[in-house]
Amino acid sequence: MKKRIALIVFGVLLVISVFLLIKYIIFSHNYATSNAVFVKTDSLTNLSFKIPGKIENIYVKEGDSVKKREIAGET
Repeated sequence: MKKRIALIVFGVLLVISVFLLIKYIIFSHNYATSNAVFVKTDSLTNLSFKIPGKIENIYVKEGDSVKKREIAGET
């Protein structure tokens, strides 16, 4: 009897764990996260830089298209 209860409890915990894992994967796929905000996005582009630094200005608006190696202010 104790084995049966232990198996039921284990099964319930396993189902809950899988549900939460799937929910986390879907959340991390749909939202970009930072230390301060959560932003819902349809598409996410990761940026990488060869040298460390911080971004001081962004010269494009959301939805503007940019090309590879495009210099700021050029159209």
